Amino acid sequence: MKKGKFSETERLAILAKVVSGTGIDEVCREYQISAATLYKWRKEQADLQDETKRHLKQLESENARLKKMYADLCRAPKREKIRREYPQLLSPAWINEGWAMCTL
Repeated sequence: MKKGKFSETERLAILAKVVSGTGIDEVCREYQISAATLYKWRKEQADLQDETKRHLKQLESENARLKKMYADLCRAPKREKIRREYPQLLSPAWINEGWAMCTL
């Protein structure tokens, strides 16, 4: 496969020129590329950003899941101790508010 004449950073700089307001025809003439090439680069960049966003969203959901798991592990020993020592405090309202503030 033929290697392109522009590196990835050069491509990004060219795309930045287009975004900043320079006309597509001017940029194509200046760098001697076709408009189709420019649109292809723009599509590739958009796909890459979409992939990055999907990956970030996946990592955020995994992080939330792990935080919840950690909070559940944090609560278990304290819950058992309170259950044994202070059974009168186990009203549903107290549990909902009190356990939400569980910290080590």
